Amino acid sequence: MDMSKIKDLFLKFCLSAASVAVALILCEFFVGAFIPQAVMYPRVRLSEKYYHDLYPGEKMLHEMPGRWKFIYTINEYGCRGKAVPVKEKYDKKNIVILGDSFAFGQGVSDGEEFPEVMASGLKRGYDVINLSVGGYGLTQEIRKYYDLGALYKPEIVVIVFCSNDPSDNFIKRVAYVKDGKILFRDMKRSHSFIKSRLSHSVLQKSQLFNLVLNNLFRKKDIANMAPKELVGTNKMSGEDAARFEDSSKEEFYNELLDAFVKDLKRKRAGVIFISVNEELGVYPGIEKKVRQLASGGYLAYIDIMPWMKGLDDKGSPEGHAWGKLSHEVIGKKLTEYIKRHYK
Repeated sequence: MDMSKIKDLFLKFCLSAASVAVALILCEFFVGAFIPQAVMYPRVRLSEKYYHDLYPGEKMLHEMPGRWKFIYTINEYGCRGKAVPVKEKYDKKNIVILGDSFAFGQGVSDGEEFPEVMASGLKRGYDVINLSVGGYGLTQEIRKYYDLGALYKPEIVVIVFCSNDPSDNFIKRVAYVKDGKILFRDMKRSHSFIKSRLSHSVLQKSQLFNLVLNNLFRKKDIANMAPKELVGTNKMSGEDAARFEDSSKEEFYNELLDAFVKDLKRKRAGVIFISVNEELGVYPGIEKKVRQLASGGYLAYIDIMPWMKGLDDKGSPEGHAWGKLSHEVIGKKLTEYIKRHYK
C-alpha cells in the first residue's frame, strides 16, 4: 500500500474518531442538561467475603447534577465516619451500628447521618463505629461484625432493619447457621474483573454512561424473585411461590438473628433493634421473633414511629425516606435512650 493511501486512511480514521468524540460530548451535555442521571463515584467494590464493600480512604461522590449532591467520607477501616482506632484497651465504651443504606446515611451529608449525631451526643462516654453499607443484609452485617466490629468489644450493638434485608440475605449468603452456630462462606462474583474495574472508573461520573447503566442494565427487583434453590422445578402458582418465599426469608432471617443476638448476650453486649419506619411489619414472622427476643431480654426493640410523628421531613432528595431531619431526630433519641438505660 502506498503512502498516499495510508495517509488517506489515517485521515479518515482521525475524522471518524473526532466525529464520535464530538457526538459523545454532545450526548453527555444533553443528558446532563435535560435528563440528569444520579452518579456515584466510586461505587462499591466487589468482595467475596461480603459480596460488596466500600473502598477504604475514599470520598464517595453521589449527585444528580443541578439537583442534589452529597459526599460520603470513608475512613481507613472502610467505614463512614471518623475512624476509631482498633486497640487492645479502649478509653471509652464502643457502640457498633449495623445496617444498610439507611444506617449508612445515604442521602445526607457527612456528619448528618444518625450514627454521627449519636457520636456527637455521646462523645464523653462512647465512640460510635458505623459498619453499615448500602445494600447489606443481615448476612453481611453479621460477617462484618465478627471481622471488625467485635474488635471494638462493643457495649452496644444497634441493628437497623429494612424490608429488603430478607431478600438481600437470599442473594448474599455469606453467613448461615448450622447447629446453632454462625458460619461464613465466600461468594465468587460473575464478571468480577470487569465490574471491579468499572466500579472505580471515571466512567461512573459520566451522565451518558449512567443513563445506559440505569436503563439497560438495571437489576431486577430481587423482592419478586423466588430463589431457584427453594422453588426448584415445583409447579407453584405465583401466589404460592411468593408465600413460600416470604416464609423462607423470614425463617432464614430469624435463624440468623436468633443465633447472633444470643451470642452477643453471652459476650455481654447489649442489642438495640430498630426498623426503618414501619417496614418491620412487612414481615410479621420477623416482627414476632424480634418481640420474642425482646421479651427474653436478648435485645431492646424500639419502635421509632412515635419519634417521627409530626416530623416535617420529606426524606432525602435522592430517594431515601430518612432525610437530614429524620437522622437528627433518630440520633438524638437513641442518644437519650442510651443515656437512660446504660451506665
